[in-house]
Amino acid sequence: MGQVRFEWNGDEVKRRQREGRNKGLHLAAEHLLGASLPLVPLRDGPLEQSGTASVDERKGKAAVSYDTVYLGCSPA
Repeated sequence: MGQVRFEWNGDEVKRRQREGRNKGLHLAAEHLLGASLPLVPLRDGPLEQSGTASVDERKGKAAVSYDTVYLGCSPA
């Protein structure tokens, strides 16, 4: 029986996997931000303009947030 030789590229595979994951997270977060914009109350526009898509590449997590005070509704 002949010998089989192979080269292990585990570090390269892991690097490419992380790059692909992070690219996908960025794309998904940007898509979610765009999809959420029609649902944002538009009293004066600052809430909509504060929308941000962010990715923590080290932890592999993404978030969409709106970061401003919205005074469109008063408590009953």
